[in-house]
Amino acid sequence: MNTADLPAEPTALCLAVPRPAGATRLMRRRPALMSMDAARYLLGLRTAEMVERIESGVLRWAFDVRSPGAAAASWRLWAREVVAPDLPCDLPSATVVSAILGTGRPWMRCAEVCDLLWCSPQHLTRLWEADELAGEIRVHTLWLDRLKIEDFLLRRLGGYRA
Repeated sequence: MNTADLPAEPTALCLAVPRPAGATRLMRRRPALMSMDAARYLLGLRTAEMVERIESGVLRWAFDVRSPGAAAASWRLWAREVVAPDLPCDLPSATVVSAILGTGRPWMRCAEVCDLLWCSPQHLTRLWEADELAGEIRVHTLWLDRLKIEDFLLRRLGGYRA
């Protein structure tokens, strides 16, 4: 993959949040999603309080990316909403998902999606094998269909749907 295809700057909808330590060279833009633990730390809340905020819609842009059969939710939250909750977030779901993915390319490498969703390649492979994501193997690399990633995130949106 040519890294020139990746945007050099964060999209207008994503606040500049610090790049995580050990970020790969593929991760040219700041992450749009953060883990539940990172959000808990920044907001100073316990897990139960975070889940309550997600379920009540206070945190509207939370995505449950758990693999099929997993008992516990695996929440990823839109960094903009966590870091700057006072900014307006009354945006259509498709606009937010597009800002998270940040590219118009029809196919994305597994490693790119792992960086975006904060998950392992094994986790994405389980989602792909369970038909939660669509893709294909090309030259030993799993390529995922961007539209199916969008559909997955919209289906997994936990708090708010515009």
